[in-house]
Amino acid sequence: MKNIQYILTVTCIFTFINFFGQGVSDNSNQYQKDEFEDRINFLMDSIGIPAVSLGLISDGKIQFYKNFGIANSEEKQKLKTDAMFEACSLSKTFLAYKLFQLIEKCDLSLEDPISKYLPKSELQGSTFFEQITVGMLLNHTAGIENWKSNNDPDRLEIIEEPGTAFTYSGEGYRYLSLIIAEIEGSDYETYMSSLFDQLGLRNTTVKYSAKDKGDYVTGHNLFLEPLKKWNPDKAVPASSINTTAKDYAKFLLALFEKGELNNQSISEILKPQKEIFKDETSAYFAGNGFFLIENKNDTLVNFSGANTGFKADMLYSPKKRSGFILLTNSELGILLSPLVNEITSKLEADIWYDNPDFRELSQIAELSIIYRQSGIEELKNKIFELRESEYKDGVFTYLLYKLYEYNPKDAGLLADLIIKLWPNKPYPHVVLGKVEWREYSNLKAAESSFMRAKENNYQGKELEGFIQEIEKELNIKKNKI
Repeated sequence: MKNIQYILTVTCIFTFINFFGQGVSDNSNQYQKDEFEDRINFLMDSIGIPAVSLGLISDGKIQFYKNFGIANSEEKQKLKTDAMFEACSLSKTFLAYKLFQLIEKCDLSLEDPISKYLPKSELQGSTFFEQITVGMLLNHTAGIENWKSNNDPDRLEIIEEPGTAFTYSGEGYRYLSLIIAEIEGSDYETYMSSLFDQLGLRNTTVKYSAKDKGDYVTGHNLFLEPLKKWNPDKAVPASSINTTAKDYAKFLLALFEKGELNNQSISEILKPQKEIFKDETSAYFAGNGFFLIENKNDTLVNFSGANTGFKADMLYSPKKRSGFILLTNSELGILLSPLVNEITSKLEADIWYDNPDFRELSQIAELSIIYRQSGIEELKNKIFELRESEYKDGVFTYLLYKLYEYNPKDAGLLADLIIKLWPNKPYPHVVLGKVEWREYSNLKAAESSFMRAKENNYQGKELEGFIQEIEKELNIKKNKI
């Protein structure tokens, strides 16, 4: 078999940085574009990222911007300069900006209870409702679950006492959007479109629509398969904005360089609210609209996001007036972020890049590359080699989940191996059960797998439904006999 160099573990990633040298040369404040673009294209090809929108800020100005790659891996069409990517959770930062605009213009405060603006909220039945403030929604300490569908799909839940813990919440930003709508007298799509016009963001929309004439990029899964474009009926304030890195860079400069907000608002944005994790030299906080990295020398602004088929990240130092914006149409795209930082801005963000999510995603990337290049048997060989490794359940669970969507039969083969190596992991039993049921109509084997998943304390709500359906089909089959 042809030797394959897997570059996606943390150690191997930085080998490529060393290969490329110490950074992008600076010549009269202009990046040596050809050298830099070659580096980005090489890394995109190595990881498996079809397209990237990248903006670099230095000295408080946009020093570089480009859309790299192709919008769709099947159509192979070169990306246009103004093609828009899903901003994912970076969408939230635009709403935060709008909120601070209103705080400066009217009688609105971060300390206001949300009941002042939304007295008939679906949360009002909770004993915690009156405790939730506007600021808690903004900095993810309101205690509201991320999405209504996470627990009871019929009821939005407050899962932590407001103000006591970091609880990331897309639903919280939906509430923010409703508060702003109440004050503005117009809906989210209207007032955000007006904000984009005000800031000169010509290639930014509140959501994708098939009726739009703009150029939109297609998302891709771990295996470089293009996915159907997300086309929500209504804009989702937490995640549905589509934009370019250039427009997002303009947005950051309007926020931190051009005085569009006053000093008090900027101070609130840069004020840490709730510590999430820390190491010996740095701490990572939830802030008012962004996440913050505090170390001895600087305070960095950060936000990342993930939609199906897209990953995004941004990092900016108001003190150094430098940073970058990275938008990608790949579920592996955020792996470019530490590389881009290392060869451009060099901001002190190790606490962000050393977090467990990055480590797990690099492991997932390594395994998905093996599968893409060499197939299921080589992937199984690699996982057999890892039987005594530090790979965590999340890596195999995510890989199996995505592989089942892409190729159910291969997912079944992989699940079977993982069960042999680690029989007490519950999710592989679920995947094997679905494959036996839906691909091979082997009801008895499917039922057996689902029951093993249950015995191993699988927590997914769908399992009982699977078992009940299997029992019905077995009864029908029995009655026919």
